[in-house]
Amino acid sequence: MPVKGSYTPISDRIRGRWIVNDYTGCWEWQGSLSSQGKYPTVGGPGGSVLYLHREMYEAAYGPIPTEPPADGSSRWQIHHACRTRFCIRPEHLHLVSQREHAAIHAELRAEKRAARDARNAPLRMPPASVPAPIVAAAA
Repeated sequence: MPVKGSYTPISDRIRGRWIVNDYTGCWEWQGSLSSQGKYPTVGGPGGSVLYLHREMYEAAYGPIPTEPPADGSSRWQIHHACRTRFCIRPEHLHLVSQREHAAIHAELRAEKRAARDARNAPLRMPPASVPAPIVAAAA
């Protein structure tokens, strides 16, 4: 039984609370989510809430820099390369600047929009392949 006021390491608190997606290789979190329901969270010291993907990144690769990126962004962010928000697998998490992250997601939105537009485009036959109308022969 933990002593009141002690802090159990995250590795102990998250054990067994994710499932491995055999298709994507993602470690999909099954525990609590942020207040917006977007990202995995876990309780931190003093009742704080920690974003688990950031904690997993730091556990695998070291601390996220506190100084702003050189590209003028205000902070560093973690990008889910697998496109799965609930994934906490360190190999799927990449450190990017806020500006890089926005560019990545703008490109993903453009790809999605292009695919949608291609699906919804009306089917048109090229002019050369339009058959001539059939005219009935006079009797």
